[in-house]
Amino acid sequence: DVLAMSLYPKEGIGSAQNPGWEESTRYVQHSIEHYSDQWETYPYPVAINVAGVVGGMEYPQIVFCSVNARGRGLFGVTDHEFGHAWFPMLVGSDERRHAWMDEGLTTFLNFYSGLDFYDGTPQAGMQRYAQLVARTMQSPIADQPILTYADRLRREALGFLAYRKPAGGLILLREYILGPERFDAAFRAYIDRWAYKHPKPADFFRTMEDVAGEDLDWFWRGWFYSTSTLDQAITGVEAGTASAPARITVAQRDDLLLPVEMRITYGDGTTEQRRIPVEAFFTSDTFDVTVAAGRTVQRVQLDPRSILPDVDRANNRWSRSDTTSSSDDGGSSPRN
Repeated sequence: DVLAMSLYPKEGIGSAQNPGWEESTRYVQHSIEHYSDQWETYPYPVAINVAGVVGGMEYPQIVFCSVNARGRGLFGVTDHEFGHAWFPMLVGSDERRHAWMDEGLTTFLNFYSGLDFYDGTPQAGMQRYAQLVARTMQSPIADQPILTYADRLRREALGFLAYRKPAGGLILLREYILGPERFDAAFRAYIDRWAYKHPKPADFFRTMEDVAGEDLDWFWRGWFYSTSTLDQAITGVEAGTASAPARITVAQRDDLLLPVEMRITYGDGTTEQRRIPVEAFFTSDTFDVTVAAGRTVQRVQLDPRSILPDVDRANNRWSRSDTTSSSDDGGSSPRN
């Protein structure tokens, strides 16, 4: 059992409309129980949240959060600081060199804890993350890779490169690439194998691949080692005939590769989901998807759930009504 408690002055108390530190212990209890059930048992007998002058700071068994924090803000900082009980307290990440192994993995934990507390869904959360990451990837903040040593990261880039981008990548790895079952088994194994030790990035990458049973070099290289952006695009659609199959050409226009999800809508109103594995783009920037002869392609949408950080979503869709040219045999091309 863990004794959860909070210490705060009267200045920390909020209102009915904007609750404050009177809710703190409930937040602490949620975080400890959620992370213990989902990943690994909390390693200490007590968990203490103290109202103080800092925004947030973690130590074993005790954290300090701003006395002025309220509502979701107080939940968020409390949840984050107690997430550090797993990284770097339990798994001794070298945060002086690899800030993302401390802050990024903790921010990843927070994503699911917050969804659990506020009854959210992964897809809605991923859509918000996708927009944030895509927008920031195109800014000067993102011109260093995640694996840049912490003391060489520009101050204004720290929040994105140490917290949000690595967390966003791991969310994609769980929800879009490996699936929760394989990811969770690998992530728990990483915590178990490296508890009270000091792993390096390669140890994390190797453990995830070993337990998940998949070569993920392409993902680590694109997301963690480079500053590349993601731009999946529909570059051509040949509608086909009664005897010839339709063909949809998909391109990956930058070096950050991810699998492609596609929704095809046919002339009769039915839809079909297709998924193109990332291996299809290892030797070519484009890949052709064929559709059975006699089926009329009406619309095509890449990333129909809008969960990928695609920097140009305008080229993710094609519609027959938007085409600029159409031949007698039904051939057409997208307008981009």
